Amino acid sequence: DTNLLAPRCTGVSLEEEYPNVKRWAATNKMIINSIKTKEIVFRRPNLRSSSLLLPPPLAGIERIKQAKLLGVIISENLKFKEHVDQVLRTCNQRLYLLKKLRAQGLLSHQLNTVCVAIIIIRLTYAISSWGGFCTVADANRIDSFLRRLVKYGYSCSNTAFNTYLKLADQKLFRKMGASEQHCLNQILPALKAETSTYVLRKRKHPYVLPVFRYELFKKSFLMRCLYSSD
Repeated sequence: DTNLLAPRCTGVSLEEEYPNVKRWAATNKMIINSIKTKEIVFRRPNLRSSSLLLPPPLAGIERIKQAKLLGVIISENLKFKEHVDQVLRTCNQRLYLLKKLRAQGLLSHQLNTVCVAIIIIRLTYAISSWGGFCTVADANRIDSFLRRLVKYGYSCSNTAFNTYLKLADQKLFRKMGASEQHCLNQILPALKAETSTYVLRKRKHPYVLPVFRYELFKKSFLMRCLYSSD
């Protein structure tokens, strides 16, 4: 599986780079399956369709509006309603198993263990990559489902969606900053200067805060962690 990302402002277009990928594959005795190859153009969520200037599609490649990458459904406008729909559908189906286990006499702490293993893990999978982009409505839907788990006696935790998101963010942020060998370490901004003539609000990291133009950028995992006061 290969993913090719072409920024809008770049010296090499997708039309130029895609043939290079095919030549590399051929050199390494592999063939790019054009039927399974898809193209998606990402854009800001509130950008009007009438003002979109999309690049020409690749010849012979289907252009789609959403794609699944490592289990996460990503839409062209960077909204994750479809992903939340799919996750909640899967988790609701797994409630049947918990209902059967409770009928067989499983104790509450045992039900909680199973609930974490088959539902909470699924619900929070890769949450740092998509959780910050969720709308309030989608977050409320997930919170409503989590409250149902507690109400039915399947879960012993009243943890909310935003709490799961914050915990996952903090864990990943610590890991990527702890080792230069971490695959995400290279996207960290530069370290702040040790001396400063200004008295600034203290933060729990030594990095320079990046400047951003769009709120959408601030919702990304790294920006959430850098601008967090926790």
